[in-house]
Amino acid sequence: MVFYSINVGNYNIKYSPFNSNDEQYPICDKDGEVLDYVKGTRTNGYYVKPNTEEKVTKTFMLVNGKPKEKFERTKQTNHFKIVEETESEDLVNPKQYLCECNELLEELKASGKALKFGISFGGKSKPYYAIISVNKLYNRLEMWISKGKKSEQYQEYLQTLDDQKAIQEITLSIDGIDKVKIEELIEL
Repeated sequence: MVFYSINVGNYNIKYSPFNSNDEQYPICDKDGEVLDYVKGTRTNGYYVKPNTEEKVTKTFMLVNGKPKEKFERTKQTNHFKIVEETESEDLVNPKQYLCECNELLEELKASGKALKFGISFGGKSKPYYAIISVNKLYNRLEMWISKGKKSEQYQEYLQTLDDQKAIQEITLSIDGIDKVKIEELIEL
């Protein structure tokens, strides 16, 4: 994580952008061999086997070590959860959509909750987290979608801080040993 600095009044603020995590699954052939992409100059790009340079016309995505067909556009799902409205704050750089469904609007207004599910627009990139909640300013439903979650990035960041603190503690104890007992450790 790279941090930048800005002084606002008396506050020295460090900031770093969240990563949108908009990655695709590796592209592979029917046997699960990951393919190389050859960018076309005046034609469309294509995939080849890395060892033989053989062009592969039918590609798949490698998910959990197995070749899978591309995602279909999500048109229906029964896999959803009712969550706290604040869950949308966990999404990284979400795209927002206006939604219409009077029944859901009334239920979410009454409960103060949100609806969470997974959605894909088709293709080979990872699916999105989707959260539908009520925008209180306009009294309308909005859907927030993102491929990344802030909670995962905070966890990585805090782990990095813990690792750095542990390294500093080890370095301090090593420095203390080297400075205080060096004469005892080396015979002249």
